[in-house]
Amino acid sequence: MSQSRLNRNWLILIFTAALCMAGCASASSDAPTAGAKSDAGGPVVLRIGDEAITLDQLDEKAKTFGLKPYQDLYEHRRQAMDQLIAENLLDREATKRGITRDDLMRQEVNDKVTPVADADVAGFYEQNMPSMGGRPLDDDLRVQIRNFLSQQRLGLARQDFIARLRSQTKVQVSLDPPRVDLVVAPNEPAKGPDTAPVTIVEYSDFQCPYCARVGPTLARIAETYPDKVRIVFRDFPLPGHSEAQPAAEAARCAHEQGQFWVYHDKLFASQRELGGEAYKKFAEQLGLDAAKFAACYDDGRYRQDVMMLARGGQQFGVTGTPAFFVNGRFLSGAIPFERFQAVIEEELAN
Repeated sequence: MSQSRLNRNWLILIFTAALCMAGCASASSDAPTAGAKSDAGGPVVLRIGDEAITLDQLDEKAKTFGLKPYQDLYEHRRQAMDQLIAENLLDREATKRGITRDDLMRQEVNDKVTPVADADVAGFYEQNMPSMGGRPLDDDLRVQIRNFLSQQRLGLARQDFIARLRSQTKVQVSLDPPRVDLVVAPNEPAKGPDTAPVTIVEYSDFQCPYCARVGPTLARIAETYPDKVRIVFRDFPLPGHSEAQPAAEAARCAHEQGQFWVYHDKLFASQRELGGEAYKKFAEQLGLDAAKFAACYDDGRYRQDVMMLARGGQQFGVTGTPAFFVNGRFLSGAIPFERFQAVIEEELAN
């Protein structure tokens, strides 16, 4: 089977999976009435003839329009859960000691925080001078910096104390994050072992500056988790970027020769040069078979494939780049390594 045919087969597989994200479930003739519980999950919120649609089924369909509202809800629930855990642990410890929660916090946090010295204020000012807009370190600014550093130290001390309490108490969290089920085909551009427990699917645009900015973060992830994380690249050329589609097609032609990632890096490093004969020039510079690359690129071999990938991303709720799915969990934008790391560690723990 030709490389082109193989690519089209797996693209059709991905696109079909996207269209079929929301499964169908038929109800029996004696289905529960609206508002009642259903074996399919959650209360019944819709009836069409004798078929009952549950809230879970409705949510699965709604997720095909975008995961962000569900991700936001999940984040709010996690914040509320963390606050409830902290309050419960503090109350337990205060009761054990026979004191109030305020007294406990004063003994274990407030009284143990080192006061902010003048040298700390001056050091913070020097490190952040460019963002101060040329403002001198006057008395008013000293007070603002001192208050900020004091609150920062109190917050960190409180987090450390709650972490110690949490390590002494069994806490079980059963709140599942929203996910989509992405099918990763064998021939997709990927870094990392197929057996990695965590897969990151990236939707990206070669003309997007934020996509280029997140590159070092993804490289750090690959270096930190060489055996545990697999990174898959998918094209999502934005309509406002005239060279995004041609660049994506060129990268697919490089993929034919097993040189996707070096070409990928070259495109992001040369965003201001994209267009015209640049793609063929890049291929020559990287040592690809120039004739094969030119034939692939000139006949638009992967034009429909790239467009199909973008449509598949839209079905998963992707509207901008970069966008990521970490084991199906949606993350949007050029987020820092620490945000990725927190999600990766959660997935590894599960």
